[in-house]
Amino acid sequence: MGDLGPLILVVFLGRFADAASHVALLLFALEQYDSPALASVLLCCRLLPGLLVSPFAGAFLDRGEPVRLVGVDLAVACAVTLAIPLLSQHRLLPAVLLVMLVCVASLTSPFTNAGLRCLVVLRVPKPLWERANGLDSATYVTALIGGPAAAGALTAWMGARSALLMVAIPLAVGAGIALTRPAGPRPAPAKVSLLEDTRTGVRYLLRHRRLRNLAIVVCVLNIANGIHEVVIPIALVTRSGGGAATVGVFLGIAGVAGIVAGLILGRLDSNGREPLLLAVGMAVEAVGLAVLATGQSTIIVVTGLVAVGASGGIFDVAFLTLRQRLTDPAMSGRVTTVSSAVNLSGAPLGSLLAAPLMGSSAHHTSTALLAAAGISVAAACLVPLLLGRGKGEGPDAYALTPPGTNAGSRKGA
Repeated sequence: MGDLGPLILVVFLGRFADAASHVALLLFALEQYDSPALASVLLCCRLLPGLLVSPFAGAFLDRGEPVRLVGVDLAVACAVTLAIPLLSQHRLLPAVLLVMLVCVASLTSPFTNAGLRCLVVLRVPKPLWERANGLDSATYVTALIGGPAAAGALTAWMGARSALLMVAIPLAVGAGIALTRPAGPRPAPAKVSLLEDTRTGVRYLLRHRRLRNLAIVVCVLNIANGIHEVVIPIALVTRSGGGAATVGVFLGIAGVAGIVAGLILGRLDSNGREPLLLAVGMAVEAVGLAVLATGQSTIIVVTGLVAVGASGGIFDVAFLTLRQRLTDPAMSGRVTTVSSAVNLSGAPLGSLLAAPLMGSSAHHTSTALLAAAGISVAAACLVPLLLGRGKGEGPDAYALTPPGTNAGSRKGA
């Protein structure tokens, strides 16, 4: 996997900066505009435009060099991250322009989100996919732990404008590494239009029973994730009476558990056992959320957080490996980006459900956590119903065929 080393570093820098900018933008909106509503709009705009253009981004990834496209995304994100505080300093940043800039940065984000996962399929031997995915999961969780903590500390020390300027540094470094890397093997010249390539990617996912059902399962699970990502920090503050530092320590424990679980599972051969591991990961998350909902002592809270964190590591490795096994390598960019868009669509719904589930008081977090646990159980129950073994539904059953034929159609459909 030595050839993936620089890309793993680049993607980690991008993920770290993305997680940091999530917090830094929120604090910037509150500090400069005193507007929680604007903060909510900004966080939505960081995600939604990228989801909408994901099918087109996937077609670009399959046509071009993924490393360079990741570099393009980081360069765009760096330019936007620098522009926001500089324009604000000179009073040239109305709220509408701020929202537009965040939308621009979101448009290229699928390149980084899917770039590494495309390269795993193309350049890593199948026996090492679990190990590569375990490393991918570990870097993702590490970025989620370190990015927000760094953004919070920098904002408290230097202010939101300066924090955004600092967030641009890892983006610039990552873009520089990616854009100066030697180009990899180039794919064959495309014989159809970009729009037709995009349509092929969407049809491929929709017609592939197991890939389609896998996306449905993950979308349901992400409703639970959207709920607990909002509720767990609130629960930690209201129960412990601590501040941001306390929340950071507790979430760091969950993150470390996720890293360890992902790296351990990445050393095992999961071929044929991915659906079982998916269900186990979801069940472990449900148990952890139920423990958090009912527990009060520090030991019980830590136990619940360790279970929730470990479940993420188990799930990530099994999910990424199964999706790779089911996908034609020539379609990896399109399938990864379209699948990610469907998967993530559950998270905003979960976030919206969190407030009514907590009721009128943020202290009533147990109901929301139990609801999230129930949704995780439901997702686990869907795994044997929707995935099963599905023999004969690997990538060969969906091999690309020349234009004008039934491209991507399933045998027996």
